[in-house]
Order: sequence, then structure tokens, then C-alpha cells
Amino acid sequence: MIHREGIPWVFYPLLFSTTTLIFKKRRLTIAGLMLSSLNAYFFRNPKREAVLDPELIVSPADGKIILCRIEEKKEWYPGTLWRVGIFMRLWDVHINRSPVTGKIL
Repeated sequence: MIHREGIPWVFYPLLFSTTTLIFKKRRLTIAGLMLSSLNAYFFRNPKREAVLDPELIVSPADGKIILCRIEEKKEWYPGTLWRVGIFMRLWDVHINRSPVTGKIL
């Protein structure tokens, strides 16, 4: 499944490949197909099972957690909050989800 924002990024290189195939431009056809395939991989949206346990915090994105700490009273938020930093590599799914109840600031 491809995320809806990624559909044009997959469709237009595919259209380009079809057009170049008609004009027998093999290298351009292959380049367009490769670009379309890479975009489809980048914008993939795999099915995920929702975890409905209020005691758990599930990562909102694929990748490596590089920061996870509790922060106290910031100028933009008066209470206590969790700060989580996630580094997403090129091959990770680039979709951020909201797996907990609450506000994302």
C-alpha cells in the first residue's frame, strides 16, 4: 500500500516510462521505472496493529530512538512531558503516527 501523498511521485515516473517505451527509449524507460519503484518503496504504508494499552507508549515512527527523556516546564508548555527523538534512515517507513492519547506539541 502506498501513502496517498506518494501516489503522484509513483504515477508520474511510471507515466514517463510508458511514454519513453512508446518512443523506444530504453534507458529512459528503465530510469523512469527505477525512480517509480524507489518512490513506491519510500512512500510505502504497511498495515500496523494498534496497541490499545494505556500503560504502553509505542514509537510513533520507524527508526532508531536517539533521545527519550522527561522534560519539565518549558516556555511553550507548563507541565511535564516526554521528549522522544527518532532518527529515520532512508529505508525506514517515513510516516509518523500518534500511538498514545494526548497532544503532540
